[in-house]
Amino acid sequence: MKYFKAAAILMVLLITAAFIGCGETEETVETNENPVTMGSLKWQEEVPAAPQAPDATVPYVKSVEYFSDWKLTKPLIGRATHGITIYTKVVFSKPMRHFVADDKSVRPILYYKIDKKLVRYRMAAHGARGEDFASGDAKPLHGGTDDYICKYVVPADVTGAFTLAVGKFSLDISGKKLAAFYTHSRSVLLGKPPKISYYRDSNLTIPLTGLVEVGSTIYGKVVFSGKVPIVVGDTPDARPLIFFHVGPKNLQCRIKPRRMRIENLQSGEAKPYKNTNNSFICKYVVRTTDLKKTVFIYAGKEAVVGDSLIVVFFTPTSDESVEHGKGTVVIPGPRDFAGLVCVPSPKTEFHYGKDIWLGRKYTQPVPDASVTIMSGPRRGERVQTNRHGQYIFRNFREDEMHLLVEKEFFEPKEVFVYRSHPTTLPDRKVMNFYEDPQKNPGTILIGQAWPEEIRPILQHTSVISDLLYVELPSLLSKNRRGFYVSGVIGVDSNNVGAAFGVNIALNTIAHEIAHAHQHVLVSPDGSGGSKGWSDTLEGRAYIQAQKKDWKEVGKSYYDIHLPDYVPIRENMAETFAYWWSMGRWAGKSDYQLETTAPNRFKWAEMWLKKR
Repeated sequence: MKYFKAAAILMVLLITAAFIGCGETEETVETNENPVTMGSLKWQEEVPAAPQAPDATVPYVKSVEYFSDWKLTKPLIGRATHGITIYTKVVFSKPMRHFVADDKSVRPILYYKIDKKLVRYRMAAHGARGEDFASGDAKPLHGGTDDYICKYVVPADVTGAFTLAVGKFSLDISGKKLAAFYTHSRSVLLGKPPKISYYRDSNLTIPLTGLVEVGSTIYGKVVFSGKVPIVVGDTPDARPLIFFHVGPKNLQCRIKPRRMRIENLQSGEAKPYKNTNNSFICKYVVRTTDLKKTVFIYAGKEAVVGDSLIVVFFTPTSDESVEHGKGTVVIPGPRDFAGLVCVPSPKTEFHYGKDIWLGRKYTQPVPDASVTIMSGPRRGERVQTNRHGQYIFRNFREDEMHLLVEKEFFEPKEVFVYRSHPTTLPDRKVMNFYEDPQKNPGTILIGQAWPEEIRPILQHTSVISDLLYVELPSLLSKNRRGFYVSGVIGVDSNNVGAAFGVNIALNTIAHEIAHAHQHVLVSPDGSGGSKGWSDTLEGRAYIQAQKKDWKEVGKSYYDIHLPDYVPIRENMAETFAYWWSMGRWAGKSDYQLETTAPNRFKWAEMWLKKR
């Protein structure tokens, strides 16, 4: 009897151990709610998918796949950022015991691992719908128990490598445990992807877009969201992992020491950029075998594509058309001069709690524009841009070209373009706006035509060079009538005019021109912004005039709409608009600036006209 009781007790202990995972050693494994002490999981960093065990009766993990939709039709490729849901499909070799639970009794034992932190999935019943999952849930995928679906929604500020792991004490329906603790060999990177940009020069001043010749050098800058380990070397162990993807092949960049000069890098090499631990510069020289292939950079364990660079190469004898993006571009010959004509297509990004307009970085091609040579032996020769905004002058051997671009409803623009230098205005000055597309040789950025009522302002007051105007739809939906940034004024004049009248639409354009005027006083080369305007002589004079107006006359009606906390340059822009409107699109009586703000009226007469 004693032996029988002892055996019974031992059997209970063994069964209990099977259900609670006793024997998985001693490490704290976190559930989605509270930490649960499990036993220390001694697993390897990269355990390959377990092969079929010699004993076919022992269960093992057959496959693991990541998807971006709960129906498991869209494989998850690349990095998963904040808000992205990772659906993981896990297939076992045998039907497994299925225990619905949210604690350590759950079976099978499924984890997601972020770097070295394991978190156990909660297990739901068969009937739970995939789209109704909460983050951290799992359930059988079909009617059986040999495949499961797990859900994880990436929280904000979470970074690292996301991996599926399976506890060894997962049991099949006969009670046999998994062949081994399992960690999937593939991870998904979480967090912000690295920012990748391309340049023609080692100083990283000339962005690389469009057509590239064989023998050209591509410089790629890779900026990670945080510090990354650096391992100098020419082997796969080099870190970080940065690749040039050329056609179907990947070339891993060899990592060189920080002290190496950028211009001394060889093709396929990378090095830390300056003194940072998160920025890297890499180099690739285009070969003849790269003809018409796609080139881009990716970094990390997965194919995390940055701003993909579609490169079309040409050979000395090539004079054909090839598919490029969504349409066809003409490949110029080695003696041809080619470039692009485009218009700003501003976008917004959410930054520090508000939408910031990006004025010149994003563009759209301008088709059917007339491009005319303005000087030299071929003066008067004219071509039209194709539907991609591309112009080509055949058999033009010189390194520079003096051009005039014209199109109906657009402002004419005269420039000098070069084979290997940024585009300049007729005075040969380079535009220094941040990420200006005209830094790419041959590219010409044009704007839409200014309203006739506005032209006197541009003629008689100082504004930033290469000031462009674009009409943007639906700005009112963002509670904004217009904006100015980096040499671009954007206004939805039709909607503003329909809602408030034509005069207000013109005033809005003039208001934004005021910011271009402030800009030129702060940074004449276009490299800065307008924030320092209040510290200029003109700005200080305005502040004194406004103080006197408020003391002697009181605030005008437009001051009421601009509370004290609004930057002083906005008040000045309103004064600027009202002053220029008088006698042009509005009479003196419409705004009465001379009587409602007499000191600022005198200020405007003194400061707003060119001297």
